[in-house]
Amino acid sequence: YNPTPIVMAAVIYFLILWPLVRLLSRLENRALAGRR
Repeated sequence: YNPTPIVMAAVIYFLILWPLVRLLSRLENRALAGRR
């Protein structure tokens, strides 16, 4: 059994998700700062 495709999929998934997570956290911080 070859686990390489799963590892590659996980890396690609992470590379796609990481910028989205950072963008969402930035938007949340901006919204919280705007409320004050």
